[in-house]
Amino acid sequence: MDTSGNPALLRTAYKTLESGDLDACVGMLTENSIANVPGVPDPLHGREIWRLGAQALLDRFIRQA
Repeated sequence: MDTSGNPALLRTAYKTLESGDLDACVGMLTENSIANVPGVPDPLHGREIWRLGAQALLDRFIRQA
């Protein structure tokens, strides 16, 4: 599996998230995506779990700015 494009994809996804388009951002993830989050002991699995965390970030930091 070639993962060389992942850093660019991740940057694009976060720029999309910053713009507030959560659906487009989540659409860039695969169903079996894994997120390693600092402070969380176990990896998070799947798009919908990631969506919940990203929504919390949007609500807390980006939309209050």
